[in-house]
Amino acid sequence: MLVFVGALSFMISDSLLAINKFMQPLPLAGLAVMLTYLLAQYLIVEGVVRHDKN
Repeated sequence: MLVFVGALSFMISDSLLAINKFMQPLPLAGLAVMLTYLLAQYLIVEGVVRHDKN
């Protein structure tokens, strides 16, 4: 479940990046992109580590 939510967060990060670059500038886009990207990386790694422990 953590890996799935992490993947969704990664998709949101990429979507924000694309919208900001190709459609319209978003306020605080850099912060939003980095926060969702970091959350995605954390959740994916945490999910994999927990899965390996089981």
